[in-house]
Amino acid sequence: MIRKIGRIWPYRGRGRINTVLSCILRLNGPFSARKIAPGLVLNLNLADGYERAMYFGFIEVDLLSVIARELQPGDTAIDVSANIGMISAHMAGAVGITGYVHSLEPSARVFGRLKTFAALANRSGYNIRTEKQAVWDAPGTANMTYSNNNIGWICSVDGFMNPLSVVNEESVPRIRLDEYIEQHVENIPKVIKIDVEGAEYFVLQGLSQFFDEGHRPVIICEVAPSAFQHFGKLPEDIFTYMGTYGYTASAINGQKVTSDDLTATTNVVWRAS
Repeated sequence: MIRKIGRIWPYRGRGRINTVLSCILRLNGPFSARKIAPGLVLNLNLADGYERAMYFGFIEVDLLSVIARELQPGDTAIDVSANIGMISAHMAGAVGITGYVHSLEPSARVFGRLKTFAALANRSGYNIRTEKQAVWDAPGTANMTYSNNNIGWICSVDGFMNPLSVVNEESVPRIRLDEYIEQHVENIPKVIKIDVEGAEYFVLQGLSQFFDEGHRPVIICEVAPSAFQHFGKLPEDIFTYMGTYGYTASAINGQKVTSDDLTATTNVVWRAS
């Protein structure tokens, strides 16, 4: 019932519900299982507000509806910056045991949980491949910074995260996404989801060879316009780049968007015309 309410309740109101639930249920740290589909279970720490929102279905409701529409049994999907696996779980539920999901996550803070989730799902017949890997426009090393108050806030753009909120840093290897696809992905992905906290420009640049080969998957990408100033680019640069490959952008609700429309971090759906 609570999850049904979360789908229709105004976005800002969901946070209030989440807070109230933490008080009513007196959640103080135990893990609870959230079943996504048969054989797909996420173990979530209900003492953490972000994970509690996952449990009650308050997170990325509209994005998950796009994934459900775009993916069919047997498809292949890629989850860039998979965190503990919520989006990957829904992707796996959509593609089924005949499809494939590739979950890339650079952070040691959450990768262990992602790997555990995938291992359990694979025992039930799913095909989820996990990789502790940062994605960029060139090989090298990425410096990841972690927030002290949000398990989903892991950033590789220098200066983008408030230094007062940084609690840890980690250097991880990075790879171009088109190189990863060439090495590890057997079937052309139908959907690629990207949520890299400001580094999306570099991730998409790292798909140029894949695009040059004529592939045009649906790309669901969180775009953080305020991050671009930290590496000398403008939000319009990512729109220009994607436009060279025939992509146009829309909001999750299907309304066309341009760089001028982005005043805050926004999920953008890229489709080739």
